[in-house]
Amino acid sequence: MAIERIDQEKCVGCGQCFETCYAGVIQMDEVKQKAVANYPQDCAVCCWCVALCPAQAVVFTPVKMVPAFTSWG
Repeated sequence: MAIERIDQEKCVGCGQCFETCYAGVIQMDEVKQKAVANYPQDCAVCCWCVALCPAQAVVFTPVKMVPAFTSWG
C-alpha cells in the first residue's frame, strides 16, 4: 500500500498526518488549512498517517508502484 491522496472533503486540517510523515509526503496547504499528499511516490508505507487521522481522510492504493529497472546502461 502507498498513499494516494488526502480526501479534502473528509480532512479536518488537524495536521496529525503531516506531523507524523517523516518522508515528507504530506504537507499542509496553508490557504485551505488541510493536508495534501504532494509527493506520493516517496511514501515509506509506514501507515502512521492512516492510524492517526481522526477523519479517515488518508486514501491508500492497494499496492505501491515502483518503476522497473530496464537496463544497466
